[in-house]
Amino acid sequence: MVKILNPADFPDLIHDFISFKKQSASPPFFDLTVKKLRRVKTGGSLDFGGSEFAPGRLDTCLPVKQQPEDAYGWWKLHEGYYLVEFNEHTTFGEHRICQVQAHPNLLLSGGSHPTLLVATIDRDFLIPLWVPKFGLQLKQNARISRMIIYEY
Repeated sequence: MVKILNPADFPDLIHDFISFKKQSASPPFFDLTVKKLRRVKTGGSLDFGGSEFAPGRLDTCLPVKQQPEDAYGWWKLHEGYYLVEFNEHTTFGEHRICQVQAHPNLLLSGGSHPTLLVATIDRDFLIPLWVPKFGLQLKQNARISRMIIYEY
């Protein structure tokens, strides 16, 4: 039997969050926030065995503060694919997985990313973000994704 967990009941599973209370305010979802963005500049290459794998070129996007006294900056994104690193990381252990999906506000702002079912969100976890031709502005620590934790 699969059970959806309320993240408020399991704060020890989620690490490096900005505000546990705010990010878990819509059970069963836990909001995930942007830490870093990288722009996909060139494609890589893949083969079956992996011996010819070459990663694509990624450029780190730097946020810009609108005012010098601002605590956080903004990314002004142009059309294309980006890779998002989240602030949050998880330690689920056995018999738990999570579904990562786009936050409704990201969709209403024109951006999107795939829904993924993953065993963990660690420092190497990146999710592709699509920005449409009219662009998108994201503030540092913006909540762009939601996670649902399943126990099986």
